[in-house]
Amino acid sequence: MGLRVDPQDIRLALGARGGVAVDLPALLPASLVLELAGEDLRSRLYFASAPDGTELCLRADLTIPAALRFIEERPALPVAWLHEGKVFRAPRDGETGGSEFVQVGLERYGDADPVAADCDVVLAALEACAAGGLTAPVLTLSDGDLVRDVLARADLPEPWASSLRAVAGNPRALRQRMAEAAGAVPLPEP
Repeated sequence: MGLRVDPQDIRLALGARGGVAVDLPALLPASLVLELAGEDLRSRLYFASAPDGTELCLRADLTIPAALRFIEERPALPVAWLHEGKVFRAPRDGETGGSEFVQVGLERYGDADPVAADCDVVLAALEACAAGGLTAPVLTLSDGDLVRDVLARADLPEPWASSLRAVAGNPRALRQRMAEAAGAVPLPEP
């Protein structure tokens, strides 16, 4: 059974962090999507042909059409856009679920402090999860420096704050320390 969420709660949580709502196109030039997302995504895209023969695809996410819009419009910086809409992806082998779902997000461009902007987007996502009733979200970050920056700006009690920052560059050690902090595993004996 899926989580029943009032989308308005998520919109309000994201909007509290700033941003202007934008509508993004559902059909995109397939060549651009594949160039930006990679050929690995091809098997999960839905394709169509334009009357002039151009290969198009239904958007697989909202980040790519937001980036394309940013490039085309060249708005004054900084800019924060809130977006919401259906995205379309064929399931991978063995996956269950529909081939379309609603995605909401916040895109930021041109901030003077990109680390602070990234942290703000992460916090907006976590607040949106909480507003939607998701009590145990999973956040995966691949940038160790961003992990350190998020931990440095988080309101964590000592000694956990310094302990987590110390292992931020080591995903295995960070997971272990996070599990200890959450009480999921017993602390080692001194």
